[in-house]
Amino acid sequence: MDTYHKNRRETKNSCQNCNKYFTVDEQIY
Repeated sequence: MDTYHKNRRETKNSCQNCNKYFTVDEQIY
């Protein structure tokens, strides 16, 4: 379960980073 939660947390962080970049891109456009 620890590995599952770790991977889930990393995926969540990656999604947050992607959303942050997308938001910045939208502001640039």
